[in-house]
Amino acid sequence: MLIRLNDMVNSKSKYSIQKSILINSIGVVFLLFTQWLLTITITKINGFSDVGRYTLAVSFTNIFYIIASFNIRSYQVSDIEPKFSENVYLSSKVVTILFTVIIFVFFLYFSNFSVIQMVLTSIYFLYRMVDVFVDVTHGVFQKRWRFELITQSNILRGIFTYLSFTVAFLFIKKLEISMILLLFSSIIVLIYFDIKNLVKMTNIRINIKNREILTLLYTCLPIMLASVFTMLSSYIPRMEIGNILGEEALGIFAAISVPTLLIQVGAGILMMPLTTHFAEIYDRKEYSNFAKEITKFTLIFAGLSFLIYYLSQFVSSPVLKILYGQDIEQYISLFQPMIFVSILTSFQIYFITINIVFRDSKAVLLSGISGVIFSILVSQRILISKGLSGTPFIFELILISQIAISIVFIIIHLVRRIITSK
Repeated sequence: MLIRLNDMVNSKSKYSIQKSILINSIGVVFLLFTQWLLTITITKINGFSDVGRYTLAVSFTNIFYIIASFNIRSYQVSDIEPKFSENVYLSSKVVTILFTVIIFVFFLYFSNFSVIQMVLTSIYFLYRMVDVFVDVTHGVFQKRWRFELITQSNILRGIFTYLSFTVAFLFIKKLEISMILLLFSSIIVLIYFDIKNLVKMTNIRINIKNREILTLLYTCLPIMLASVFTMLSSYIPRMEIGNILGEEALGIFAAISVPTLLIQVGAGILMMPLTTHFAEIYDRKEYSNFAKEITKFTLIFAGLSFLIYYLSQFVSSPVLKILYGQDIEQYISLFQPMIFVSILTSFQIYFITINIVFRDSKAVLLSGISGVIFSILVSQRILISKGLSGTPFIFELILISQIAISIVFIIIHLVRRIITSK
């Protein structure tokens, strides 16, 4: 029998939002730090060319990660009633992964990748499919406010994947073989930690024939499509950089961009506990309080963003030179604009999450579509006229259009709810 989330969570084990953010931040930052170190390691050992191949594999595969994940995690952790059982969520990921494998093989076959690039991309794709199933297990942990398990999982995954990859790459210097070890390390952590803890919490019964899976997927379809469009709006400019400016330019852009992703990591850390927090307030129909909470956290994010952007001008040159050497000096001017892009991306994630809590599929979908339209319209023109220095402006235009749409829908939704509740 399904029970409400608030009844399911023991008050002694439920962390406060502040503690949840702190605990979650440790694991997420550590995992993302090790993933960032992968880029640094590849650059230091084999140069920007391999980074470009790795970045292309990551960018291409991320689209399929979105399809496989179906953005179910966002719906899962805000499913207060709950509408679907945990076994439905787990089974649905098996279905989406199998479906995504078919789509991936089809698109990879018709891509213009070299054979070596196809192999590398396929290995990274399998690694991301492991992440998809990890994501739903972490959703189960999150609904029980067991963020310490999520953190331990992320730390273990970060350590094992980075060490296995780095040792192999140092001695063999073959990106594809190193990625295979990365994949197997992730699988080991999934089996011996995530699933081991999962079976202690719930009786796992994977049933891909369950009709509720189709209902769940249909419910999450607009959110998934929006995520695909958002990913495409990020992938298209990167693809054009590789096509117009070459793999080395793509590698340089990736090297500059990766450190700025820490801002998005910070936003993700804050948003994970806040999603459930917002969902609980909305479920209680406290719409005025919901508006106050959104305003409060928006102002907090804005203040932190201003501070980060201001400080970035002082650290960009020394940090990038330490990481990549003197060769990166002529591209340092890209760093602060990409900081601003990362800040805009964080706000977009924030506002999209609020619309997901509202179950406003139209808002989420239109935001994603607008990003694709802008990326198609401006990417080639700006890259041809301004070169690599124009890339931040491309992403700024895309993100501003998405944020504007999200905010408009949030305001309309809240105003209607507040008026009708009186």
